[in-house]
Amino acid sequence: MININGFLLKLSLFITNLLIIVKFKKLNNSYFKIKNFIMNKNSTINKFYSYKENQYCFQNNKQMINISFSLNNNLIYQTLVVMTSVLENNDNQKHYIVFYLLLSHDFDEKNIQIFESLKLKYQLTINYYYIPNLFTSLRKWRFSYANYYKLIIPILLPNIKKILHLDGDTLVFKDLWELFNLPFNDNYYLAQPTRNYIFKDKKMTKRVINVGVILINIEKIRKDNKDFELLYYLFKKKFNEQLVINYVCLPKIGYLPFKYGIFAKIHKKNNTYQDYLNMKLDKKVNITEVIEAIKDPSIVHAVNCKPKHWHKINKTIDIETYEACVKIQKLFYYYAKRTNYYQIIYNKFMKNI
Repeated sequence: MININGFLLKLSLFITNLLIIVKFKKLNNSYFKIKNFIMNKNSTINKFYSYKENQYCFQNNKQMINISFSLNNNLIYQTLVVMTSVLENNDNQKHYIVFYLLLSHDFDEKNIQIFESLKLKYQLTINYYYIPNLFTSLRKWRFSYANYYKLIIPILLPNIKKILHLDGDTLVFKDLWELFNLPFNDNYYLAQPTRNYIFKDKKMTKRVINVGVILINIEKIRKDNKDFELLYYLFKKKFNEQLVINYVCLPKIGYLPFKYGIFAKIHKKNNTYQDYLNMKLDKKVNITEVIEAIKDPSIVHAVNCKPKHWHKINKTIDIETYEACVKIQKLFYYYAKRTNYYQIIYNKFMKNI
């Protein structure tokens, strides 16, 4: 007798594999070019790779937290300050921070010493990856291709299961172990919900997420071939990295608690505050959670400060936004003073303006 269930399962797998093959045939060379470059052992992409697996953490019985940044020569000191805020608030007795810096292809090697200076004060590991200039057919976002780098993390870092990616306009105020160990619940990403966005060719039932603070489920993304889909639709749709992540993965994107990446501009009288309270999420937004996140955040994402909070804040903006951004600015320079480059940072962004 024929095992109907077994036959249907095999047929389903055959059709799935066939669809994947068809997708690959439609794909241009961009995905393969990037993947082959990354996987090539002779590639200079890991020229400054310094971390040896199991070298430190297991010997010292510490739990490892993986954190990545994307940057070019214009975000060096901002990233240094964010890294310092992470390290200053890390529980050094229990947790060990491993940073992965995804650098533009033209990143100046002399600047590596700026990040290496952290090792004079903290126990940590930093991995440096030079990302090849493979995104030139796409639009630059904020004058850089670095924003696209977070999309290739599942290909670039196949030996780790998950990573927290932070943008350069964030600041960290708490130990990150709790955030790093939030359950994915079968999601590809966890991030902050933000505005509604309508994709003309897709029906979206959830709000899109902001990718400034994003926990990445590398293991599941690779398992489900989403690393392929992300790059496929990146080059097909010409989206920025935030839109392509939402377009490909939104049905399986979970929301972070508001304290992990609350926006800097939050107050009762503006639309941003009300937007949090009116969000149509999986469950009704708890106003107490929003207020507590504002009062005592673990991470702040300063998306609303213009110019950015490392510059002098524009007094022409509304008073409440101005006060919120000034507060973030003071905290930025608080952590800047804990680096070896405070005077350079201050002179670069504040003194001569």
